[in-house]
Amino acid sequence: MTPSQALFLSLCLLSSACISLPDIDDSLPGPDGGPPIDGGIDGGNTDQTPPTLVRTTPPHGSTRVPVDSTVELEFSEAMVESSLQLTSVPTVSFTLESWASESKRAVFRPSAPLAQDQQYALTAEGKDLAGNTLTGSHSFAFTTVGPAPDTTPPTLVSTSPTNRALALPRDTKIKLTFSEPMNRASVERAFSIVSPMEAQAGTMAWNSTGTVAEFTPDTLLPYTSTVAWELSAAATDLVGNALSPASSLFYVATQRTYSLTPMNIGSESHLSSTTPAAQIVPWNIGDDASNRPLQVFLSFHLQPLFDSQVTRILSASLRWPHVDPGISTFDSLGRFAVDLVSYPPSNSNAFTTAPIGQPLFLTYQDLGGASDITTVNVTPMVLDSWANQASRYERAQFRLSFESWTDQDSTPDFLQVNPFYLVLTVTCEQP
Repeated sequence: MTPSQALFLSLCLLSSACISLPDIDDSLPGPDGGPPIDGGIDGGNTDQTPPTLVRTTPPHGSTRVPVDSTVELEFSEAMVESSLQLTSVPTVSFTLESWASESKRAVFRPSAPLAQDQQYALTAEGKDLAGNTLTGSHSFAFTTVGPAPDTTPPTLVSTSPTNRALALPRDTKIKLTFSEPMNRASVERAFSIVSPMEAQAGTMAWNSTGTVAEFTPDTLLPYTSTVAWELSAAATDLVGNALSPASSLFYVATQRTYSLTPMNIGSESHLSSTTPAAQIVPWNIGDDASNRPLQVFLSFHLQPLFDSQVTRILSASLRWPHVDPGISTFDSLGRFAVDLVSYPPSNSNAFTTAPIGQPLFLTYQDLGGASDITTVNVTPMVLDSWANQASRYERAQFRLSFESWTDQDSTPDFLQVNPFYLVLTVTCEQP
């Protein structure tokens, strides 16, 4: 055997006895001992799976959620804290309160309690550690709990007039004040006037909140009548809680007319000239042949009205038998004037007292013309005296004169009044 043949045979024997070894992997291991990172895109192991929202608290569609609840979000993988955002419609400011479960669970707290009985639609946004944006369904909604059911019955807080009130006007309205807004139709059905029959028809008016109702009868209430009303349990609040039945009554005033005569003639207030003088009946109002003004001052004590506990003055008139002065007096001196005045019981200052308010001016026709009785309406003046009785000596006082105190023609021009037949009639309401 030649040397070359021996070498060939040795190589063949070695080849049949060789052990196969694996290829050497020169890539670097991953940071946690996991799959190696080769920096590739198609053939590498970079995290390209987007995170998802796997659970919310409250769950989507929840109702009666407490208004102080927090919102909890659980993700499929760890998230970057700074990337998390939670928005809401209606707008609520949320603060990230805590992380848990390896940055997979976030808890948000609203800056203020949520509104009652309100639906909120929330949307979560964020990225995982590899920068993948949250995908899939990441919006949800819930509704907060509403107010506790109203089971408190309404109450009648007050009524006007008060029960058994006396001497009320004929145009009195009935006012009901409730503790809460009422079912208006139910109150109007439950309310009724028991007596008198004349007052049963009327209208009910309400304030804007539905807490005050006012009943106005269609006709004036009869004098001296007793008005009784009731409100049944059919009256309810807005959710149907029934009112306890209620009733009340009040009394309408009596009407009476007083005829007041001037205070003692010849004493404090009856003067027929610009200076105190002996009284001559009848009195002349105008001027005399000496061009001296002639005026009359009248004082009526209101004591009978006080004694009768008058609650309201309806009308007042000065009345005296008519004596026609002739149109010439009015042509000469102008209109007849009635002044409201006030002076102390001593008549020394009567002529210098200033009028209160505007005079009442009357023409020849206003004084009655051919009538038997002259009637002058002085209701506003008597009301003024009544309202200021403490400073008016408890009197209603008047001055009767002409617009021009004298015409300087040295001829008497006057209207005559007999004080013995002059009265102040006052129609009032009282118990």
